[in-house]
Amino acid sequence: MNGLRRPQDTLTAGHVHDTRKDFLPYNMKPDYIREVYSCKLMVLGQKGVYAAKTFVGGGEETTKTTLMSCAREQGATITVTGMHGRKGPKADPTIAGSTVSHLAKNCPTPIIIIKDPRPRQIKTDSKYRFGCCYDSSIKSQAALRTVLGIMKPTDMLVIITVKDHGIKME
Repeated sequence: MNGLRRPQDTLTAGHVHDTRKDFLPYNMKPDYIREVYSCKLMVLGQKGVYAAKTFVGGGEETTKTTLMSCAREQGATITVTGMHGRKGPKADPTIAGSTVSHLAKNCPTPIIIIKDPRPRQIKTDSKYRFGCCYDSSIKSQAALRTVLGIMKPTDMLVIITVKDHGIKME
């Protein structure tokens, strides 16, 4: 919502609650999260949707796969996530949490990982910096097109090219 969403886009805020984690503080309980995000999404009218799933545990389903199925059910074309979860940032800021890492590798849609949640207006240069991994696959081509489609001309993009036999590095 901080400069990436286009007027024609619908924003779905998703949350997965693991019933085994009944020890969570109030601000991480599903009812509280639903209220907070429902209020935030109100300004978008029909373009803002809150989707929640409860994860009971057991079997092959995990909170990570439940997040992906929620995105699929909502018809997401891009999945956006933060860099870390409820436990907070890692000691090493280059390390993603296990859920973010799993989504980055397995999500059926392009994924945007928000490392710095400050809105564009608060940044000293008003720019977002994007990084896109590119290995010439169909998925990486789609990811690059997606990033280029949401960037503003003044934003910065670093393309990380993975050497592959089909890519001429020169």
